[in-house]
Amino acid sequence: MPATAGTLLAAAAMLAAAVAPLASQQLDPIPTFAPGGNAVLLPVQSVKPLPTGAWPGGVRSHAQARKTVTAELTFAFQEAEEGSSTWALPPEIIDVMDRNPILHVDPEHLAYQSLLDKPKNLRRYQVYEPLHGQLRAIAAMFDTRHVALPLAVWYEPYVPPESTESDRGAESAGGRADSAAAEGDSAASEETVGRAVLLLTLIDIRKSAVLWHGEVRGDPAPIDSSALFATLAERVAAWLVLY
Repeated sequence: MPATAGTLLAAAAMLAAAVAPLASQQLDPIPTFAPGGNAVLLPVQSVKPLPTGAWPGGVRSHAQARKTVTAELTFAFQEAEEGSSTWALPPEIIDVMDRNPILHVDPEHLAYQSLLDKPKNLRRYQVYEPLHGQLRAIAAMFDTRHVALPLAVWYEPYVPPESTESDRGAESAGGRADSAAAEGDSAASEETVGRAVLLLTLIDIRKSAVLWHGEVRGDPAPIDSSALFATLAERVAAWLVLY
């Protein structure tokens, strides 16, 4: 059925609000992470598919999704104006570990699964084996104790902010029919506009300690847009490199 002018206007307004930058995301402070020294940013370990089985960001496979988000993170860290030189980034890490096969560590396929659930007590939690040994080997190659491990990326629907006064006035004037149409437009928009979410953990491998474990979100974008991953990477870089 052809879209009405009202439907198109409502969808356009929703998308315009979605692609606008979000307010600064409130993230917990990092407790003494790589102060004035080196740190390692590892490749993204996993990406979750959409409920349909497709992949967010316009990619076509799990491998492509992981590599795309990792590439966006690498680019964002390289573009950061301050502090990025202290970070060893995924391409370098992969290259170094490939040239040292005796270590038997693949930085793109680590034993990360048990960290998908946040440890109940970070102060007492110790990084388990074999992940501890894998991270220790990588950290030793780069003379660091601090590791940022991107565990998983997924897509979440964007829930728009409360409607504005003008939206409420238009709904009131239009009556129930317009209200129902608006609800339909909103539901459709929430299915196609969302944010990429990264589950990230920061580790002091010398102490075998998890320093931070949480989620970082990008800006809203269409479900198949490369902006999903690009804005997520920018958020991560702005937080970790410039904190």
